[in-house]
Amino acid sequence: MIVDHGRILVEGKPADLIRQHVGREVIEVNEPSKVLIRWVASQKLEHEDLGHRLIIYCEKGESLFHTISSTYCTEGCDLRLATLEDVFLKLTGRGLRE
Repeated sequence: MIVDHGRILVEGKPADLIRQHVGREVIEVNEPSKVLIRWVASQKLEHEDLGHRLIIYCEKGESLFHTISSTYCTEGCDLRLATLEDVFLKLTGRGLRE
């Protein structure tokens, strides 16, 4: 269950919530360039632009990660498995807080 400000947003098994809302993998780019942000939008990739960080949701991200990391990443970028925190961010627009 994911709750925000006392309101239940979604319920389900963690793996199902991740798959349903964000997919299998996430590419995270620190300090993304405007060129990368425009490219991601032009490719119609599902993403969150947080200004200082760009989160791209994908199912099979290896080839996409290779393209982004070799062409657009100057500060750093990572490919990782999606988590419940990614679901929370996508549903609320905010990171986890205490």
